[in-house]
Amino acid sequence: QLFINPGPGPVYVYCDPPSLKLKKTAGKIVPSGDGYDIAYTVTATSTGPDPYHGTVEVDELLPAGSSYVSSSWSCVPTSGNDMHCSSPYIDLDVGKSTSMTIVIHVPKAEAARNRCAVTNTVNVAISAEVLHSDKGAQYTASATAKLPASACAKPPACPPNQARPGGGCCDPGLVWNGKQCAPPKPV
Repeated sequence: QLFINPGPGPVYVYCDPPSLKLKKTAGKIVPSGDGYDIAYTVTATSTGPDPYHGTVEVDELLPAGSSYVSSSWSCVPTSGNDMHCSSPYIDLDVGKSTSMTIVIHVPKAEAARNRCAVTNTVNVAISAEVLHSDKGAQYTASATAKLPASACAKPPACPPNQARPGGGCCDPGLVWNGKQCAPPKPV
């Protein structure tokens, strides 16, 4: 909107504030090392009333015990294991969107602690001045990845004398002799 001062003085231009709506979805889950790599997609949509011009800045609040693997945008660590990610400069007309995929690693122990539901949250990290809002990071989205039930299953109890001190069981027909799994001694 353009407002012109009809009297002497400067011309003032007022723009309606840009606005973004975030959506987060959980995607591919891949076994990796001691756990799982989980892909999440963040979609930022321009909701107007004016188009959005600039970089989209988001803060990824990674679940406790997880770690950053990769992202399709540039990301830098902030506090703990959280990440600040930034899109390339974009022009988003109202109703158009841009997306980022972030991959995090969740160890099996953390998956079990969370009952195989791993929630990742993202917040817009754009200043109140840019959004013309006194609320600052007012936009947020979360998604929960459901890991395979086997990731949360308790290990089966070992038959008598087959439990190894470091965890796990001796193979069938073998027993723990204090040093290793070996055939049982004849009685």
